[in-house]
Amino acid sequence: LLKLNQQKAALDALRPHENKVTEDLDLALLLGELYIANNKAFKTVEILYRIENKFPPNKKIDLLAVKTMISRGKLDDALKMLNGSEHLATDVGFILTKSMLLLQMGELQQADVIADQLLEISNNNVDFLNFKAAVSIKLGKWREADNFTNKVLESDPEHYSGRFNKASILTAQNRFQDVYDIAAKLTAEQPGNFHAAVPVACAFYGVG
Repeated sequence: LLKLNQQKAALDALRPHENKVTEDLDLALLLGELYIANNKAFKTVEILYRIENKFPPNKKIDLLAVKTMISRGKLDDALKMLNGSEHLATDVGFILTKSMLLLQMGELQQADVIADQLLEISNNNVDFLNFKAAVSIKLGKWREADNFTNKVLESDPEHYSGRFNKASILTAQNRFQDVYDIAAKLTAEQPGNFHAAVPVACAFYGVG
């Protein structure tokens, strides 16, 4: 139920029980993540308000707050909070979130350094491999990006971001029909995801 491509179904299952869900920290954090994944970060703000007032300080709450800032476009505030966190040096979740934020901010070389550090921690972690692929795409290292993306999809063929990266790579290769096939599935799985809709439009234009 909670695989990335099924997040809307997971949100639909939890949302009617929001009051009870927020009584349990782990479930509340999950609901907050699902709201972000479904482009409803404003709802995560409400979740954060509840759990910050109900539970003692917790690094998981801090990380959700950072992700919420990023989702709402408050990138500088998110980076400031990450850099000021005592957990940044030791917690992989904080490290990966910072690396993804740096990528989003266009700090490609910094993001690439962290991507390599993450792979040193675990060279078969699909999220680390997928992030390295995303950085390689931004750097225009298409062969490297394809190699890392293939490793992700070999491990998890339904990996949403992995398939998105594959669509980006195929676009660079002018393989528009393949792009359309992938991107159409991504859009069907997350209809509100603007980033998934873009390759569909591009592929349609390329094919047509």
